Amino acid sequence: MVPGLRAASIWWASVAAGALYALTALVVIVRRLGFERQRQVLDAVEAGLAAGAAGQDALAAAVASAPLTLLWALGSDASVPRSVHQIIAAALVHRLGPDRLAAVVDRASARSARRIAALRALALTRQVDSWRLLRAALNGSSREVAGATVALLGELEDRRASELLVEALTTGRYPRSRVATALESSAEDIGDLLVPLLSSDDAHVRYWSAMLIRRHDLPGMSGLIEALTTDSNPMVRKAGLYALGRMGTARAAETARRCLGDPVPYVRAYAVRAIAALGVRATLTSVIPLLADRDWWVRTAVKEALERAGADIEHAVIPYLSHPDAFARNGAAEVLQNTGGFERLLTLEASGPSDPQRLVLLEKLASAGGLRMSDGVLQRLPPSAQRRARALLTTVRLSAES
Repeated sequence: MVPGLRAASIWWASVAAGALYALTALVVIVRRLGFERQRQVLDAVEAGLAAGAAGQDALAAAVASAPLTLLWALGSDASVPRSVHQIIAAALVHRLGPDRLAAVVDRASARSARRIAALRALALTRQVDSWRLLRAALNGSSREVAGATVALLGELEDRRASELLVEALTTGRYPRSRVATALESSAEDIGDLLVPLLSSDDAHVRYWSAMLIRRHDLPGMSGLIEALTTDSNPMVRKAGLYALGRMGTARAAETARRCLGDPVPYVRAYAVRAIAALGVRATLTSVIPLLADRDWWVRTAVKEALERAGADIEHAVIPYLSHPDAFARNGAAEVLQNTGGFERLLTLEASGPSDPQRLVLLEKLASAGGLRMSDGVLQRLPPSAQRRARALLTTVRLSAES
């Protein structure tokens, strides 16, 4: 290379390197300033939230002057409180206008966070086109946007939001569990929207509509729910029992009692829970035979139901200490221990004249495997009875083992 050209190329290279260095430094400075500005806005938002109603003006001012990139990020963040989202929504609409925000939502190539923030801004400020955009987002190809739309619809106190969610529950394009959660969080009365779904051909739709309808009260509702307990799908029968236990109709306890013989264990368990929730004492005794059920889920449901009933049910449980089934014996002993029955028997026997029938019951408890008296239980007994109680425990254990 000609020496002059070489010198010139070296000079231009050094100039380019210097310019690149300066540009890089400028970018770093700008970014640092941007991050500092964002931090200041976030600090102001946090301070406004901490101040409650008194800090709303300062919070609104901080959001109004925030960098647009920060508004996009905050507007798409589901953890941001609703009150702040409302302020962010107003700021985005003021800066960009409804038409530009709608264009962002419609543009499938746009970042999901921006589409979510724009959609939330339009919905919270009640823009005319927001319902079309919400429906499109709910049925669009982006699952992230659809998920955010489901949550947003659950926040909107509007009948149209519930209608869109019920539609989503029917189509199943998005996980029905998430849609049901959004519907559950809504304060809207949607019983009339759910009733037609109870007879859907899709078992999943019948299931979720039954789970959701329990908090609504419509004419003829009890008959519809009772019919679900005989559905061909066990999940729907379970949901029917779940709803039945919370509706408290006159025939509900008898309907639940019939389901104690269901061939599917978890349906039997929910029948037990429905009976316990209804609180009909006469019907509660019908669950005691299921202490001998082959499935642990059912036995657990029975024990929990009986323990909640407390001392009133103990007389009906005692005969099961002699049941031929070991599960039933152990379950009965556990119930009597957890209801305090064992402690009462021990206290009476240790404090007063001995009763042969009480001793027999204590021996049965020991034989059934329910005698696990801890030091804490002994310490709750009257001091005068503790020594005799310890001696009785030893005697009863030896008798049970012989």
